[in-house]
Amino acid sequence: IILVHGFASSPETYQQIIGDIKLTQQPFQAWTFGYSSNRPLEAIARELLENIEQHAGEFDKVHIAAHSLGGIITQKMLYDAYLANNNSQQDDYTFLKKVDKVILVGVPNEGSVFLNAYERLYAFLVNKISRYNGLININSNIVKTLKTGLVTPRVPGVNYYVIAGTNPFQFGSLTAVTEINKTHDGLVSVESAQRVGDDYVNDRCNNFWDINVTHLELI
Repeated sequence: IILVHGFASSPETYQQIIGDIKLTQQPFQAWTFGYSSNRPLEAIARELLENIEQHAGEFDKVHIAAHSLGGIITQKMLYDAYLANNNSQQDDYTFLKKVDKVILVGVPNEGSVFLNAYERLYAFLVNKISRYNGLININSNIVKTLKTGLVTPRVPGVNYYVIAGTNPFQFGSLTAVTEINKTHDGLVSVESAQRVGDDYVNDRCNNFWDINVTHLELI
């Protein structure tokens, strides 16, 4: 299981989940991927791709769970590997055949509910950002991607699952905007999270779950 964190966060986000896996003796290796939100999206996706391929001989099957920006990075990484394999006479990225499930948690595939939502998130997390990533440029391409979204084609053979939040009140008055008609988690609408490739993942309790928690509580 590879856990990929979101914007202005770190692998520490998943310590409780990793602790639960160990405590209950689940038959999984739990790995995390850490990155700086200051870096270009393409570079982060490439690093994740190369890191997984480097360890491809160490696992039989891989599931990836990714929160928010981590889901955008994960989808791009998988599709980049798929394109590279299709354009080569041999599979350059052998790990791709081992990817079974991708769980996308609160991912802004169609962008954020609010045009300025991630600036608000930046302000909310300002005390943590210096700890994890240093000063973040809120005008960066990554933040623009979070606002507008990035829909990446699905990779054949990979099973996609979506978890979305429906509680918008994580930042108090910052996101208490009544004119938004879509159900959302304070930053990402359910519809935006459900958009994976050319279609929406919306078969409730089969490949889609909506939960009454905020964007950050989804973790």
